[in-house]
Amino acid sequence: MIGLIGLALLLLMGIFYLFASQNKKYNWVENYSYKDKQPYGAYIIANLLQSHFPNKKYEKICKAPNTVLLKDGVPVKNANYVFVGSRLYLDSLNAQTLLNFVATGNNAFIATKGASNFLMDSLPFSFCNSSQYYAAKSDTIVNLNFFHPDLSSNANYTYKRYIHNKATDYNWGYFNASCIPDGTVDLLGHDDDDNVNFIRVAHGKGYFYLHTQPIAFANINLLEKDKLAYASKAFSHLPEGDIYWDWYSKKPPPTPRQRRNSGGNGVGNGKDSDYQFSRSPLAYVLANPPLKWAWYLSLFFIGLYLLFRAKRQQRVIPIIEPVENTSLDFVKTIGSLYFQQSQHRKLGLQKQKQFYNYIRLHYHLPTNQEKEQLIKKIISKSQIPADKVNSIFEQFEAVQTQKSFSAEKLIALNQSVEHFYQNCK
Repeated sequence: MIGLIGLALLLLMGIFYLFASQNKKYNWVENYSYKDKQPYGAYIIANLLQSHFPNKKYEKICKAPNTVLLKDGVPVKNANYVFVGSRLYLDSLNAQTLLNFVATGNNAFIATKGASNFLMDSLPFSFCNSSQYYAAKSDTIVNLNFFHPDLSSNANYTYKRYIHNKATDYNWGYFNASCIPDGTVDLLGHDDDDNVNFIRVAHGKGYFYLHTQPIAFANINLLEKDKLAYASKAFSHLPEGDIYWDWYSKKPPPTPRQRRNSGGNGVGNGKDSDYQFSRSPLAYVLANPPLKWAWYLSLFFIGLYLLFRAKRQQRVIPIIEPVENTSLDFVKTIGSLYFQQSQHRKLGLQKQKQFYNYIRLHYHLPTNQEKEQLIKKIISKSQIPADKVNSIFEQFEAVQTQKSFSAEKLIALNQSVEHFYQNCK
């Protein structure tokens, strides 16, 4: 009996390994999660936005937006709402909250292939049927660019949709030209067929920035220098202010009626992976062979447990894993990317920003005062010799003034700053 059970276990494990090895490294699902480091997660853009305005608040919206964007029933001030996902699901209450939020002078950046009808019907598209706002073209590649001459690039920004490292056909979204009223909407970006994919819509005292291709802000694209520049230019439209990253509104409302009202106008006819996942988690698991076999193995072992009524003499002592410093991993990833591309000056400037931030937080010193006064105060509070502190500021000045900054100079700067951190009071 035991031999048969062992043979069955080996057989099931062999089948699991066979299927899991087909895709054991990457998950190619578009989920745009701020926690996901897979190709089509949004970990990089979420972290970049977190440091986009260093002195401003960054908050993730993990519950209904009306509970976060309103304080005592009044929209928060000097803020930016950001959503990146396949579809934006808002019911009438939360859509009106977002409209009021923008009308009071705030801004909203929404990158999605389909937005809530409650929201879109309140913007200057009302003469269009709600199913006509968004359109799409199927292709393996798309080239994007900006209309404004200061942002436009001579070479287009090229994007592909990969699955298992192979480019596949994809529905590249854009706005239906017949739904864009003249004079009330600013055209910001387009694709290689002159389809408009990025617009600005005035609403009250603020603006909605609507982008039809969230894939442009996925992790896999932001690891490339030109596509990182595209994302930076797109978000450069937002004024300085607090940032609210909306994760909650990626999920569709629970009832069929609410689902039709809040998310029925996008492209893709419901075939997008994160939409399928939200609609049926088990269907998503069974559609992926590694997850499917993991599910089957789990059921099998649960059956074995129930069959033999396994008992433990004592409770299992849980292992408490240390908290992972994902922010440090992210910094190392971006730093490694810059260093490999010989962007030593950029790393030097980042070192300077981090040093100034450390001075502000550790010694409560404003860093915008005259350099000589700042150096004296740092020497006094840190107890670091004057020649060491002066050397750091001289190296910072070299970073700012020299167009070419060698790896040797960068290493010397890093050693000086690290010496300060390790020895300061």
